[in-house]
Amino acid sequence: YLPAGVHLAVVDPDVGGGRRAVAVRTADERTFVGPDNGLLLLAADELGIVAAHQLENERYRLPEVSRTFHARDIFAPAAAHLAAGVAIGELGPAVDPAALVRIAVPDPQVGRSQISATVLSIDRFGNVATNARRAHIDALGLANGDRVEVRLALDRYYAFVAGTFADAMPGELILYEDSYGLVTLAITRGDAARLTGAAGGDELRIAVS
Repeated sequence: YLPAGVHLAVVDPDVGGGRRAVAVRTADERTFVGPDNGLLLLAADELGIVAAHQLENERYRLPEVSRTFHARDIFAPAAAHLAAGVAIGELGPAVDPAALVRIAVPDPQVGRSQISATVLSIDRFGNVATNARRAHIDALGLANGDRVEVRLALDRYYAFVAGTFADAMPGELILYEDSYGLVTLAITRGDAARLTGAAGGDELRIAVS
């Protein structure tokens, strides 16, 4: 939704390690700046990468670079110089786009009466987002109001397919399509992650009840 320009994004648990710092240019003339750990490619690959360069030119970073704050010392200065008109090639050597790190987001497994999904994230409200989408729910013939069985490890829960939180009573488990289009397990006015103990990477199975 942002206009074409320079986009700085830093989620960098390996700061100070061996990961590269890069700038990636896409076909619509956007430039993404950040760590080469897969974060940028979630957007850049969708738009088509036309160039990538490693951030090695010391002219376009702060004079002193800390080991643990590259967002301030390397990425932000590079993004500012790019926004001011510096050519991407000035930042450092070219990187083969095929060699950039990519994150493999798994696809759910859909059977005749069950979806085997993966928990992707849990938000601050305890809503459990999976890699399943509404089309996968529809493929089981489920509609809003239908009851499903949700299985996490050895535990089983019952939930309703819902369009919004208001479709269920407080305390009821629901499966709904969140704002990113992901099928998400939630509790109306509650914390689904706390109830179920779900964590990122867990298998979450949705079965026709």
